Amino acid sequence: MKIFGDNFLFKNPIGWAKSIESKFNFWLCIFLHVVAGAVTVYLFIKGTLSLYFVLLVVIVFIILQPFYYLYALRKLVLELKKREKTPEGKDE
Repeated sequence: MKIFGDNFLFKNPIGWAKSIESKFNFWLCIFLHVVAGAVTVYLFIKGTLSLYFVLLVVIVFIILQPFYYLYALRKLVLELKKREKTPEGKDE
């Protein structure tokens, strides 16, 4: 049984980036991140969440998540540079 599927970021960063290819999927992902952050802040201010849980959410969404995106972008740029150097990547 595969937990992450075929488009796991570190196994297939290009496939992972293509899974968020449509504008709807992109904005849905951004919306879910914002809602998760807003709910966490609201529940912390209300007093129902502990500081440890809030710190865990901050570490995951604010510190680790951007590294995933940057890793995928780096792999995509390297793939584009590799395709530019190959003969089939040149149209001229």
